Amino acid sequence: MKSYYKHILITALTLIIVLCSFTSCSDDIVLPPLQTLLGDYSGRYIVKTDLSVGGGVTRVDQAIDWRFTDGEYRLILLEGSENICNPSGTYKLTGEVTLDQVIASSNVVCDESYNPVGVFSLRQPEDSVILIQQEDNVLKELRLKRN
Repeated sequence: MKSYYKHILITALTLIIVLCSFTSCSDDIVLPPLQTLLGDYSGRYIVKTDLSVGGGVTRVDQAIDWRFTDGEYRLILLEGSENICNPSGTYKLTGEVTLDQVIASSNVVCDESYNPVGVFSLRQPEDSVILIQQEDNVLKELRLKRN
């Protein structure tokens, strides 16, 4: 009789060990592949202010080209400037995108406060990049499609 209980105990312990090893693997963290932004894009840059007033006032709605290289970006205006300059600078990709402006050149008067600078949330549906920043009462949005 003792060997019967001993056999059941050994079988139960073996079963518990096997089940624990399978369930512990489900807690392993699997990292997704690193995102990349490298490439040339075309799209729109939109800036809205006074968001509390009926959805906001559109200050900028501009067709642009955008280039991400290794750690650097450049915005190129396609139409006449509507308050923004031609900013370029560095960026960091850490699940969100941080844009640090180095240069803002323009041959017309421009308002650098409308330039895309700071931390933006990132979405990458298919071959597009959507960057959105909302601070206080200002919304900045880049909607880009890979060329």
